[in-house]
Formats: sequence, structure tokens, C-alpha cells
Amino acid sequence: MSAAEDRTIIWFDHGLGDCCQLARILDCYTRLGGYQFAIHCPGDKRLVFEAIGAAWTEKPDRSTYHRWPHHPDYNRPDPLTDGPEQKFWHSLHAPLPPPPGGMMDFYRTLCAMEPDGRHLLTKAVKEDCRRWLDGLPRPVILIHGKGTNFAAAKNLPDQQYAELVARLLDETGAGIVLLDWDNRDPYWPHSRVRHLKRHFGHIDLPHLLGLMCEAGLLIGIDSGPYHFAAFQPDLPVIGYFRSHYPSAVSLPRRNTAALVGLRWQTAARIRRRRWNLIECPENDPTIEDLLWCCRRALHGRRYCRDFGRELQLAWWIERKLRPSAENCWRGRADTFSLALSRLRGLASPTIVETGTIRQQEDWSAGYSTYLFAAWLDGHGRGKLVSIDHSKEACQLAKTELAAAGWQADCTIIEAESATYLRQQRNPIDLLFLDSSDDPQQAMRELSAAENLLGHQAMVLIDDTAWDREWKGKGALVVPYLLERGWSILKAGCQVLLARHR
Repeated sequence: MSAAEDRTIIWFDHGLGDCCQLARILDCYTRLGGYQFAIHCPGDKRLVFEAIGAAWTEKPDRSTYHRWPHHPDYNRPDPLTDGPEQKFWHSLHAPLPPPPGGMMDFYRTLCAMEPDGRHLLTKAVKEDCRRWLDGLPRPVILIHGKGTNFAAAKNLPDQQYAELVARLLDETGAGIVLLDWDNRDPYWPHSRVRHLKRHFGHIDLPHLLGLMCEAGLLIGIDSGPYHFAAFQPDLPVIGYFRSHYPSAVSLPRRNTAALVGLRWQTAARIRRRRWNLIECPENDPTIEDLLWCCRRALHGRRYCRDFGRELQLAWWIERKLRPSAENCWRGRADTFSLALSRLRGLASPTIVETGTIRQQEDWSAGYSTYLFAAWLDGHGRGKLVSIDHSKEACQLAKTELAAAGWQADCTIIEAESATYLRQQRNPIDLLFLDSSDDPQQAMRELSAAENLLGHQAMVLIDDTAWDREWKGKGALVVPYLLERGWSILKAGCQVLLARHR
């Protein structure tokens, strides 16, 4: 059937997380193929299916039962393909109809869709949640660090859990709610902490959704509340993953960022975009990693609209581009951060860089082509033109952007940069000069592009510093622009200039 008039009946008795995933799958069936569903599920999970318009039904016959089997290799993501490692992938069979459009098209559509259950909240539920949180400072951080299934592989250990709460109390002014239905979390009385079971009782899903509507952040492991957050699409969520990989056990969400450890390094590249992955330097994410993300989350949006990409970009820019012991003076964080935050105010910015990336994952050199493409993908509009005379470098850049799946308008041009720029007519909002260590080459590129720089344009020059005079790639460009009324916005091992402060 394609646009079924009769409802497909499904009997499903799994936990909250699996119910949330099935509900999102059924929502995709409805939107793509017009299917209608009736669900028999535990009564406490009804809201999940009501949110996507599925009716609840009394227990049907056995033929409608969905076993929700997992492929034995579901948690072994292939570094070259995205999809079949999903634990629901092998569950799209009877009583479910065949996926409309085929598996891969269905999967891509499913990953881009998000449900919304907020319309089901009653006035009484909203009032209960506000009353429970009365007296807590805002924002409120919800923490769910202990689940039931696969506890050893997923849960935050007690010592780390206690450290997380203590450090959040010490380093932020937020209120905290421990989402603990079973009295398993480390807890001690504190005026800025609420414990769900002790203070609110054994709450139902409508009240959990109400708390999510009042909160400013959820920290969650791969368990029910983490997946249920999909029904409050505006809630910022930080996922903490250890032995299970986000793409294998969850569906992506634009306002979720997922922390993973070094153990998943080879699987991460093609999944960064969908899951807003934050790849931590140790085998598992540490409490320091999690705390950094929490503090950054409370500082608001600097680069783009959606929280997941915002936190991912912040991790790359503000952590990876900082000076390190191995790269002690070449920090590019401040200049890249300011340039991209200023570009955010433009509806459809154009970035032009001379000199594309030379090595895979070379964050020590800025990894600018990749970073600009990720930012544009998060911004939603705009384009990147990267010019390089090296055929090998251009091919590497194309390969890296294709592997990541960035959807921004990115063009890699194999050409001599100054010659190419002299032939262009389109305005440039950010010109990034990074093609050669020769200051004369940077000056030729600026001269070729100067008439394309509008009144809000910026020029960013790599490997340029002050040592009694300007040295490096921008040794000629910086004095030239300053003489013509440009101002330095930031300077370190790069220089960022604009026509106006």
C-alpha cells in the first residue's frame, strides 16, 4: 500500500529509547507515504506515539508484534558507509511496510526529520514543572547519567558523576536537576540541585517533557531521556558516549552534540555532520571534556543557529586551534572565531581563500577549507571558493569535503590565485590569504581582489606577526591596508582586518 486508508497496527513493548526511535520512523512513513498507524505499547509510553499522530489500541493479535531485532554487528560502524550499523536498520520489516523510496532514501529523510510533542502539554503539566523548579537559578541543566540497560558500557561512574555535579555548581551559576527515577545517582543536599525522585516523585513523560521545555541544557547518556529529547526540538543536548557509537544507537538531531572518544576515530569522519560529533582526545570522553562543553553551551550561540553545530564548531575553533605544547605560538582560535562570528550577521556570505588544505585532519595548520565548509553548512547559506595551484591539494580538499558531506556551496579551483581573482566580479565578504610564505604573493592576491571587498569585508592573513615590524605572509598587506583606513580586529599568528571596527 502507498497511501493507506487503513491503519497499520503495531504491538511494541520496548523501552523509552526504542519507542522514541520507532515513533520517528513511523512519522517518516507517514510523511513520505501517507501511512497511518495504531500502536499497542505500555501506557506510560503513549505520549511518544501520540506526538506523531499514531492512535493507541488495545492488545492486537500476535502477528502485529514487532520484535525490534538488532543486527549483531550494529555497533561496528564502517568508516566508509553510514546507515547499516544503525540498530533499527534490520528492524524495518513486517509488521512495518517496505520503506517508501528504498532504505537509503528513507534513512536520509529520517535523519533530517524531527518530531515535536510540545502541543500535547497541558496547562496543568506546565504549571507543575514551573512550580517544581521555582527557586532554582536559570538556566536549568538536566542530567541523566545512569540508565538500566548496558549500564557498564554507558553510565557515568559514580565518582565522575559526582565530580560533574560539583564542578558545575562551582563553575557555573546554573540550577541542576538529576533525572533519577531509581535513586541511583550520587546526591547530596544543595539549594541549587533538585533530585527527581526525592523532590518531584516518579514523574510521567508529559512532566518530563515539561521539564525539558523549562530547561536550558540536557546532559544525557544513551538512554531514554536522551532519545526523548527529540520531542522538544529546541532543547540543547550534550550526549556522552563510551562503548556505544552515536550513529549506531541513536537518530541525529540538530540541537544535539555527541561526545565520543578516540576509540571511534576511524568511524567519525563521515558522521560528523549528521551527529555533530565532538571527538575527544582520550579513549573515552573525560569529565573535563564534558565540563568544557557545558560551560561553552551556557555562553550562547556565536557561529550558527543550531546548537549541535555551534558546539562542534566551538570545539574545533576554540580547542583545536588553541596553542599547544607542540604548536606553542601558532594559535588561530581568536582570529577564526571573530571572523566567523562577524560573518554570522550576513545572510549569504562569500568566503574566498587562497591556498587550500594540504593534509587530512591538519588542525595544527588551521584546516581552514574544511572549517569554512562546516561553518557554511551550519549557517545554511553562502559559498566558499578555495583557490590553489596544486592539483593534489585541490583533490584532497574535494575528497575531504565530500567525505564529510558538507552541503554548503563549496568550489575548489585549481589555478594561480591572483590570476583567477583578477577575473572575478562577485563581492567577497572574507578573504583569507594563505597560499604562499612569500609576502609579495599575498600582496598580488590582495591587489587582484581589492575591488571585490565591500564595506563590511574582512581580510584574514595566516602566519603573520609583529616583531618590530610586520613579518610573514602579511608583511606587505597589513601596512598597506592600515594606510587605507582598515583596522586590525585581532592579531596573533594571524591578522584579521576590517574596514570598520
